[in-house]
Amino acid sequence: AEDRAKLKEDILYICTHDLLKDIYSGAYILVGESEVKENNDKIQKPDLIAINKTSKNITIIDYKTGKANQEHIAQISNYAMLLEETGRVIDKKYIVYTQSKEVVSV
Repeated sequence: AEDRAKLKEDILYICTHDLLKDIYSGAYILVGESEVKENNDKIQKPDLIAINKTSKNITIIDYKTGKANQEHIAQISNYAMLLEETGRVIDKKYIVYTQSKEVVSV
């Protein structure tokens, strides 16, 4: 029960975070682990692609359990590049560190 309460607290924190609350407000279509193909046919899967219902622009969110790492920035930037190659407009990119409850705008 303690783990469940902690998980609920963490989810609530993420969903109401100043940088993320609009994403979870109903103004976006949320697509989890959508496949994005690289030129070499390798598949990448961003954790969450949020599509603004009005502008159709995209926010990419990647969740991490460990500490901040430069590789995380490179990874989310790669997702953005691949989506831009398909004609999508990327509005924002966020890395959410679930253990430290840190949200980083990239």
